[in-house]
Amino acid sequence: EALPGAVDCYDRLSAAGVQMAVLSNTSRRRAHALSKLPTLGFDAAKLADFVCSGEQAREHLASRAGQRMLWIGWDEQFQAWDPHYLDGLDLRLADAATADFVFLQGSQTLRDGSRATPTEARQLSRTH
Repeated sequence: EALPGAVDCYDRLSAAGVQMAVLSNTSRRRAHALSKLPTLGFDAAKLADFVCSGEQAREHLASRAGQRMLWIGWDEQFQAWDPHYLDGLDLRLADAATADFVFLQGSQTLRDGSRATPTEARQLSRTH
């Protein structure tokens, strides 16, 4: 739900010709985040740009092609989980001992290519 007056302000700024951009910290990709705007009453077509950390992170992952990655992310039941996030990227999941880098996108599940293990901070420090 949008804050009271936010949609009206957004529409008035757009009507006045103000270029608007959104900077979001969502770990989801840009298209998914943009699709949520109409449900809040915002017309995404009025934006000059929409930047989100999830899209920026994925672009960075694309630059690491061929590498092994330990992925700490969201549980499959969590609303931010995207099972297709790595689709099209040339990355392999690996355990902590063989990973070239760690991708921390959430905090609920450790994915190393052989399993998805629920995590707790104390487990990570003790086992990895």
